[in-house]
Amino acid sequence: MRIESLTVGPFAVNAYILANESTSEAIVVDPGADTERLLARLDALGLRVRSVVATHGHLAHVGGARDFVEAAARRSDAPSTPVPFCLHADDAAILASLPERALLFGLPPASPPGIDVELSDSATLELGDETVTILHTPGHSPGSVCLWIESERALLTGDVLFSGSVGRSDIEGSSATRLVGSIRERLFPLGDDVTVFPGHGSKTTLGNERETNPFLSGQLLGGDA
Repeated sequence: MRIESLTVGPFAVNAYILANESTSEAIVVDPGADTERLLARLDALGLRVRSVVATHGHLAHVGGARDFVEAAARRSDAPSTPVPFCLHADDAAILASLPERALLFGLPPASPPGIDVELSDSATLELGDETVTILHTPGHSPGSVCLWIESERALLTGDVLFSGSVGRSDIEGSSATRLVGSIRERLFPLGDDVTVFPGHGSKTTLGNERETNPFLSGQLLGGDA
């Protein structure tokens, strides 16, 4: 599976393209902004979008999701077929508050997409002959999920885990205890060799974060948004 990232929008979110190059299908993760740029890259790679996944419902990661879903559907082989938007149900309330959150940041109005597929723990998304597994990892938000691609030893962590940091746990719906528990109990057992593709910033590995991340030492909590 090809994993490619583009940094998009005012919050510098890592949007990801997960591509099965043998079938020319893609899953797009966290299209927070810059729809035309994302679509141009998909066109350059000759990919059609099978689904759109949000790691959680915060504005930075879903602010452009409705525009992207609608534009991707128009460009599909069957324009009348919608491109499903996937989110964990526990973040539905956060998603619904998108217009108010955009206003607070002085950004243009953002309309939330409808949730076509409610993600659940251990659910799988098929991409041709390749599989992406959903891990429910609450803490930064109630419905935060990570995407586990076992065949690539790759993990997309959204705002759960960063290089040298973790997601914020001082905002509505967050919990430091649940966040650290999610990382230690759901992510670390996957193995130190796993490459982490976070929602912001640079790649890392689970082994590096286990050994050096100060926010997992029990002394610090919080982190980047």
